[in-house]
Amino acid sequence: MKISNLRAGVALACALGLSACGGSGSGQLVLGGSLYGVTKDGLKLQNNGGSDLDVPAGTYFQFPDLIPIDASYNVTVKAIPSNAEKCEVSNGIGRAVYDVMTIGITCTLKKHTVSGTVAGLGNASGLVLVNGSVRLPIDPGKTTFAMTDVGEDTPYGITVLTSPAGLVCTVTNGVGTMLTADINNVAINCAKGHALGGTITGLGDATGLELINGTDKITVDKGATTFAMPMVGENSPYNVRVRTNPTGLSCTVTNGVGTMQTNDISNVSISCVAVPAA
Repeated sequence: MKISNLRAGVALACALGLSACGGSGSGQLVLGGSLYGVTKDGLKLQNNGGSDLDVPAGTYFQFPDLIPIDASYNVTVKAIPSNAEKCEVSNGIGRAVYDVMTIGITCTLKKHTVSGTVAGLGNASGLVLVNGSVRLPIDPGKTTFAMTDVGEDTPYGITVLTSPAGLVCTVTNGVGTMLTADINNVAINCAKGHALGGTITGLGDATGLELINGTDKITVDKGATTFAMPMVGENSPYNVRVRTNPTGLSCTVTNGVGTMQTNDISNVSISCVAVPAA
């Protein structure tokens, strides 16, 4: 079958039932594609210099009017979102034989630095910061740092992946969404770490006891009579709590709240008792 006959058949089918072809206008074929990096409204597209298509943030776009079979198309960018440096079109020029869904619009976001200060590190090594999948080792003696730049309107969350041996490093102002200027107020504070632990009574062979202190969590083995949380930095608060009780037991914490001084804390006690049958 010749291509001209195929096009005529498709045109006739759409003419007899336009609603089945989707869209509006006198054409028969859809014109659209995928969006990459469009995180904010403001993108405007045109086809063959025609009416503007306002494209919201998302991953897909489609012109409202169908285009005729064998029609030429030329999709261009008229305006870009305020958080983008540029937006580029791929596969935007051609001639329509079937629905066109292979056009790509890729926007490159404006980027800004996330940086801050490091205190208490001294000559210690082993401090590694992360933001998403980006890792940044901090050299000994450093008092400042800068992560890889972050795109506007993109969230960031700087955390400590590893602290140097004997130190506990924490982050202040490390979470937010990048706006239109650099972020330079993130603070990394490293302090000498001390042990935080104590005793457990009444656990027996029960399993499922979980303890937490801030974001730190440990699962206690059955039969345990002692426990140790991750180290806590000097002058940092601690609050040891029961996250989950073993089945059939209720566990409580004594001496679990305080501020770490210059010595280890070993007097926290966990007491578990059987829950009375209903």
